[in-house]
Amino acid sequence: MNLQYVLKSKGLSIAKCAKFTGIPYSSLYNIVNKKASLMDCDYKTVFKIASMLGVSTERLVYNPEDFQTFRNELHHRLKRLGDLDFIIESLSGSEIRNLWEDGYPLYSLYYLSMVDHLSNAYDLPLSSEHADIRDKKLQKLFYCGPEEEWKLQNALPEFMEHNIVEGDLYDAI
Repeated sequence: MNLQYVLKSKGLSIAKCAKFTGIPYSSLYNIVNKKASLMDCDYKTVFKIASMLGVSTERLVYNPEDFQTFRNELHHRLKRLGDLDFIIESLSGSEIRNLWEDGYPLYSLYYLSMVDHLSNAYDLPLSSEHADIRDKKLQKLFYCGPEEEWKLQNALPEFMEHNIVEGDLYDAI
């Protein structure tokens, strides 16, 4: 979880959080500013922060892998499950929402674009559960591969709506 992003989005200061949790300000400052890792904290500290944010300790310490690994894992999941089961599994869980709320907009928008693309391919209605996220986009174009390999005219429209240039969902290695 990107604590700096989450605290800012909830309008919380480090001082307020320190007072609420009983964690010393300097310790919490170092955790929020990534000078100390949650993985190095004792369980009691992690539990206090998770409780304050209303999330599980597992969700608090979850830190997604680099984007290309995340992308490849989604593509492998799609290949393993097939299109329709991938859509069902994705919409049954809360991963898209959690990634957004936890401060990983690229990951969330990519995942949502993938589900929307597949839904459109099967003439399925788009999930209204993610309408607020669907309205968002990255500030600048993000290329899923080297820019010279990607042609904007071949980019999938559901991804381009979020400024993500993606051309193939079935290229899992």
